Amino acid sequence: KNQSTPSAPLKDKITKRNYEVIKTFTVQPTIVNIDIYDYGDVDGDTVMIFLNDQLLIPEKNLTKNPISLSIKLEVKGKTYDLIMFAKSEGKNPPNTASMVVTINNVREEFKISSTAKVSRAVRFIVNDK
Repeated sequence: KNQSTPSAPLKDKITKRNYEVIKTFTVQPTIVNIDIYDYGDVDGDTVMIFLNDQLLIPEKNLTKNPISLSIKLEVKGKTYDLIMFAKSEGKNPPNTASMVVTINNVREEFKISSTAKVSRAVRFIVNDK
């Protein structure tokens, strides 16, 4: 089974869940490095990570060890939404993570949370100039 395609009921659930963009980066074509950790106490939060509608990370627990991604953003004028989907909210809802985004050796860290009703996303817009 192809890991990048969610099962039909899950895909339906994902597409019906709204997401909010909490941060936007405008970049030149580049590779973006992302690390996602549990924020606060490790309490069993489970996430799935999508880039637009493509599943990048299937169900994975948030811990103090990062979920690490390198994403090539190369299509000028394209918008990429990195979506954190809460598969489970652990013992202490909501599902809260610390996300570190590194672009051209510049590091930015912030908190991102998702619930059973709303996913959160970080948007990358590739500059077309």
